[in-house]
Amino acid sequence: MEFHCTFAGANLKLYKNEESGVKIGYDIVVYQNVYTNWKFRNYIKQSLNQNEKGLISIMEIPTDGAHGYAMGEVITQIAYKMGEEKFLVMIKKLNPTQINELEGYLEVGLMYGYEDKELQTEFPALYQYFRDADE
Repeated sequence: MEFHCTFAGANLKLYKNEESGVKIGYDIVVYQNVYTNWKFRNYIKQSLNQNEKGLISIMEIPTDGAHGYAMGEVITQIAYKMGEEKFLVMIKKLNPTQINELEGYLEVGLMYGYEDKELQTEFPALYQYFRDADE
């Protein structure tokens, strides 16, 4: 789904709910301005290219309620698309607070976007990394 606006005869694509195969939930697309959506799509691309700064930027976007679940779904899609091994290499550059936040996003992303799948079974190496980080 894309949202368009016609201005002076030009059809402008304002919001796009997909980037590089990662679906972006309605709650994220609609409640951010055009510029923030553009930046968000760039953060997804950066993350898929194993740049932890893109992932950190995604997690720094303020969320609440359904928006937080939708954000978790986006981050979970990134993990699936990258593969667990590459995703794990990337997140090792995050600080402990970011690691804790990421674990929460992945858990709700699996619950919300993947019909109650669990972190331990979907991403066992990530699950173990989070357990080790808690010690």
